[in-house]
Amino acid sequence: MSGPTQQDMGGEAQVEQDTSQPVKLERARVRRLCVAMYVTACAAHLAALYGLAVYLDDSEHSVVPLVIMCIALIFDNLTVAVGALPAVSDRFRLVLEYMGRIRFLVVMLAWPFLMTWHWDLACHCGVATAATASLAWHLGMFLVGFFILREVAFAVRGMPEADNTTRQFGDCMPTNALIGGSFRADPDIFTTEGLVVFRPYPPRAGAFAPAGLAIMSAACIGLLFPVFSGLGMHGCVLLAGVGGCLACRLRANMGKGNHMWSHVAEVVWIAAAAGQLYFCQAHGRFQLCYDGAAA
Repeated sequence: MSGPTQQDMGGEAQVEQDTSQPVKLERARVRRLCVAMYVTACAAHLAALYGLAVYLDDSEHSVVPLVIMCIALIFDNLTVAVGALPAVSDRFRLVLEYMGRIRFLVVMLAWPFLMTWHWDLACHCGVATAATASLAWHLGMFLVGFFILREVAFAVRGMPEADNTTRQFGDCMPTNALIGGSFRADPDIFTTEGLVVFRPYPPRAGAFAPAGLAIMSAACIGLLFPVFSGLGMHGCVLLAGVGGCLACRLRANMGKGNHMWSHVAEVVWIAAAAGQLYFCQAHGRFQLCYDGAAA
């Protein structure tokens, strides 16, 4: 595969040519601020991993799904932060592109694990039944298997070269390919933050469904905790975290903040999830849910 061209960079070269010196200085300041935020997010997720590693010593509740999510988010933030480095060669841009491809697949596959973990936590804390948690676990594993099998289909059959070609069973549509297909530097992220972050082009259909299911699950469980957990105000930790997460994402999507607000939202979310687990354990509300892969 050849290195990304100026066209693949999604308008990066054109943006650089059209900016005056004061604008470049302002962008450099914004870039440093954003990189500091992404590095801080990595540190926050590392701190969460440390806490979970300590918690694993004396708990029957599996926090492996949460650990998987933290590792995926650490790689996600590192990939975005590396995009601040000057792309001095086509080979380095190719490295950024491959990091973007891996980031896209890893994070998307990690979200179903976080969804299953929320329902498992609810079951252990007595706000959801074992059957519901088991159903959520099977749904999450179905999503993981679906996207992995789709990658196998792409590896075996490949992507049609043109949209008007005849489709055969096993062919991947251009909007469905994850690792394959075209990845370009996101022009919006480069314009607002000065970072080179490769994303699928055109955007992949349905790729963000796992994240949507995870946030919906967290919101539903967050509403159940204050009512059924018996933790009082401590039962609102997850709900408050989900509210803060949605507020940060809304700020980013409405154009009132940079892309980094989505990463801040994930830090708030993970911290609230771990905090809810801590209070459930501290108040003696933790109980055996069921024996199985998600317990």
